[in-house]
Amino acid sequence: MKFANHKIFFHEEFFGSRIYDAQTQEEHFFNKQDTAAIKRKLSTSDVVYIKNKTSGNLNAPLRISLNITRKCNLRCKHCFSDSGNPDPNELTTKELFNLIKQMKDAGTFFLAIGGGEPLLRDDLFQIIKYARENFIAVSIVTNGLLINKEIAKEFHELNLKTITVSIDGTEKTHDKLRGEGNFKKTINKIKILRKYCPITTLAIRVTVNSLNIN
Repeated sequence: MKFANHKIFFHEEFFGSRIYDAQTQEEHFFNKQDTAAIKRKLSTSDVVYIKNKTSGNLNAPLRISLNITRKCNLRCKHCFSDSGNPDPNELTTKELFNLIKQMKDAGTFFLAIGGGEPLLRDDLFQIIKYARENFIAVSIVTNGLLINKEIAKEFHELNLKTITVSIDGTEKTHDKLRGEGNFKKTINKIKILRKYCPITTLAIRVTVNSLNIN
């Protein structure tokens, strides 16, 4: 998919400024002296000024981590959210769109999506697409088991910043926590991601515990 024109978002802060480049999905921090020099040069139509400066605090959170569902295809022994069945009060697609719009208006341009297992939400790609259309960099945390070639290609098209897959140690440890046979399945899914998402950062999330600490 093609996204909107390149935009630079300029936030004045108590220490100087934050500047977010929507094309590179990177944020940079500058002191007051450098900010004054930058402001004299930022005069193009691609610059968006966010004017909600506060005294002694950041204007808005740097990033938001959002668990969009408790529904999950695993029953991990160490699950911090007791995931399994969906929560009846989970945000709707419309409510999530509204949250994303508020993020953009406030100047928060990094969204990390988790669960449960976020791939079990039918509207996941709608949510990611809406965030990307609003210049927000999106990362996702998944157990990886639902990944296939089509999903990996969709992630690539949406230009995700990071895809994080949970691996909790060696095969014996991982399978004890997440179910027999899931280690090999997850490794194979990571290989699919690496093949079809060549420019996306792939990361591994580990929950350190007594079984894997050594």
